Amino acid sequence: MENSVLKKTVKSLSSGKHLLSLTHNVSNRVSRGVEVDIATMQTVGDAIRAIRLGQGLEQEDLATDGIPVQVIDLIEKNLCWPPQEWLNHFAQVFGLPVFSSQTSNQSMYHAAQLLCDEGLKCNERGDQPNAADMLMKAYDMIMAYQFYDLLPQSVPTLLQVLSLSGRGEDAVRVGMHAVTCMPPGFCQARRDVLIRTGAAMMGINDFARAIDLFDEVLNEPTTDSVTAIKMLLNSGTCYMNMGEFEQARHLYGQALEIADELQEPFWLAWTYINLAAVELEQYQAVPAILPYLDRAEQLAIEMDNVAVYAAAVHDRGAYYLYAGKLGLAQRLIENAVEYLGEESASAAYILDDLAHVYILRGFWRKADETIARMMKIADEIHAVRVRALAHRRQMQKSARMGKHDDAEKYFLQAMDGFLQARHAFDARRTLELWQKLQRPCAAFGE
Repeated sequence: MENSVLKKTVKSLSSGKHLLSLTHNVSNRVSRGVEVDIATMQTVGDAIRAIRLGQGLEQEDLATDGIPVQVIDLIEKNLCWPPQEWLNHFAQVFGLPVFSSQTSNQSMYHAAQLLCDEGLKCNERGDQPNAADMLMKAYDMIMAYQFYDLLPQSVPTLLQVLSLSGRGEDAVRVGMHAVTCMPPGFCQARRDVLIRTGAAMMGINDFARAIDLFDEVLNEPTTDSVTAIKMLLNSGTCYMNMGEFEQARHLYGQALEIADELQEPFWLAWTYINLAAVELEQYQAVPAILPYLDRAEQLAIEMDNVAVYAAAVHDRGAYYLYAGKLGLAQRLIENAVEYLGEESASAAYILDDLAHVYILRGFWRKADETIARMMKIADEIHAVRVRALAHRRQMQKSARMGKHDDAEKYFLQAMDGFLQARHAFDARRTLELWQKLQRPCAAFGE
């Protein structure tokens, strides 16, 4: 394992030795005829490593979905103390009677702390899956032994890596449980957990419950102005995804008032972009959005912020797409993809509009390549909605090419994906598009 822990930390834990015993009288002869003197083993980790090596097993042979190899490594280094259910599993693998252990509460606390530290290090290296496994083990130990003072340092990052690893449902479950156990005096940590749990709910398209959490943060007396802007934008986006445009517009307007008062360019720019987006979703080609995008692009250039600029250029391209100026729309949306320069959910939504342009222009190969990129992103970020969007474009392309059986197949796949993702608004839009595509002459902008 690449992770290393300071020797002094190991030494400090040695005082809480985790003694190993067997519940039955057995000889020191381990199965497969290898001699191991268990009596000389000071800790469970020592014994497990000795028996494993004596039987010619790898750490992977002890690992399960719930006990990753990284945790096995920590156990053998005496940096993590396994609960009884894990010891039962190890005994079964070794073909030995059941292990039992005696561990002090202080040692368990240190073990939970070390798992937190290892998980945070994995996250810093960009290893989100292992970070999620480590921090989830730490969280289980924290909750089992009520080490609630460790929640503030571990849970916000745990929620983030669970969401990034495609485990949004787990993130919501952990967040809702953790916020009820957060010790008094950790107001900022509790707020972070509420916000990240709300973000996880947005990630699984549970918009109504996300709004409730964002409202709770917004109504806290200690919430600062920048956090208030974030909550208003988040809630507005939830309403927009639910098709409730007036409520979204109202919240974006409130965010604009605060951002304008603060003269905070970053949040001003994003608020302008969101105001443009809600107009595009509801009215499509409305010239009133252009001043919003002009201001957002100007602020992005002043800040030298590529992400903001890419979002503004994308919305401008979407405006010209709906206005029927497909050449200009294509150039702008292609530029937005290039500016963003990453394969993310944000990129997938831009690619969705780009595939739309290619289909309307009859550029079938480019449409196929763009849809394939959307599919790849969907797989990488575990995004059911992005895959459903890709199927919707396949449906549209097949219908325009006269391949009606394929179009119907993709329609059903898209609808299934949106329903699985609990995105009713996208499902409704897909059904509307499907009905239009069945007409003898579909409208130009479809």
